[in-house]
Amino acid sequence: MKRGIWLGVVLVMIAGAFLSRGPGPEVLAQATPGETATVPATETVGAPTETAGPEVPIATVTPIAGGVSGQTPEAGSSPAPRTLTLVERATTDTVIDLGEQGDAIGDMIAFGNPVYDQDNQRQVGTDQGGCVRAVPGQSYECAWTVILANGQLSVEGPFNDSGDSVLAVTGGTGAYIGAQGEMALHARNADGTEYDFTFTLI
Repeated sequence: MKRGIWLGVVLVMIAGAFLSRGPGPEVLAQATPGETATVPATETVGAPTETAGPEVPIATVTPIAGGVSGQTPEAGSSPAPRTLTLVERATTDTVIDLGEQGDAIGDMIAFGNPVYDQDNQRQVGTDQGGCVRAVPGQSYECAWTVILANGQLSVEGPFNDSGDSVLAVTGGTGAYIGAQGEMALHARNADGTEYDFTFTLI
């Protein structure tokens, strides 16, 4: 009789302890539809969330004319101009009267002359070409080629009746292939029988 009373008291205490705990996570996980399953605040669900570090800026390179932005190209050194001085002996210059009689637009000069070194001592080549009278009493427009042992130089530009003139170097061959620059034309005497050809080549 006393054993039965004691067993009942123990069962009542166990039941009270169970009810005071509330349902465990296993019971909440089986919540029926329409019910909200709650998780105790003390329980950790899933893995910790990692915090993304600061973004690293990506360098942007913008192409610009002549290089890349932010870079300074090394200054290229241009080759020094070359100078070549020759002397033409104008022994064959022939004026051809093609326009109105006398000095008139359209008249021509044709020539093929020997060319000497700058001291006017040793022949180093020849030239050949022609000129057209462009401005009567003032100038011709000319084009000719200087032929040397190591290549040729071609020029084009004005030939003035008085004073010096400058012609453009339009090209070359051999040692002067790809030549650019100018040629200063200077009369060595009043008769126009000798001329300095001073080339400045770049």
